[in-house]
Amino acid sequence: MNGKSDLDIVCRLFTGVWGDPNGVVPDGLVHEDYWSSEPSLAGLGIAPDGMLEARITGIEALTKEIALYRDRLSDFTLTMKEVFPVASTVAARDVAMWEERRLVGDVVVVSWTAGATHPTATITTRGGQQIAARVGGEGVSVVRIVDGRIHSANKYWEGDGILPEIGG
Repeated sequence: MNGKSDLDIVCRLFTGVWGDPNGVVPDGLVHEDYWSSEPSLAGLGIAPDGMLEARITGIEALTKEIALYRDRLSDFTLTMKEVFPVASTVAARDVAMWEERRLVGDVVVVSWTAGATHPTATITTRGGQQIAARVGGEGVSVVRIVDGRIHSANKYWEGDGILPEIGG
């Protein structure tokens, strides 16, 4: 575990990219093998050698993942609450062959809250007024750092997440 620098890298991702409505993915932050954990973006398949392959990788994958949220939820916000470094070792015998290459690097766990205004749903206030419904919740991301860059960042929502709530 690279300690502080791993935490700095992850904080940069969550505060400077996800946490900033206009944040863009800077060069050098994302590993070229980064893969999205969003099923609609991952384009996962099994290669002829039996290994899991991601059709979209690197900075393009993270950029598309962020755009998925921002395009559907114009006021999407994500706020990092806590960040924890975790030692990481994975023995090849403990995982399926196609999973082995994905379980590399140092691990940092981040807890966060996210929210947005639903694009179409409304709620009725006690006064009878219709207002836009808010969606969101809490979650954690398990982030893997390889060669000083983000290799993966799996999101685990407290429920099904925001995107299913808006038809994502």
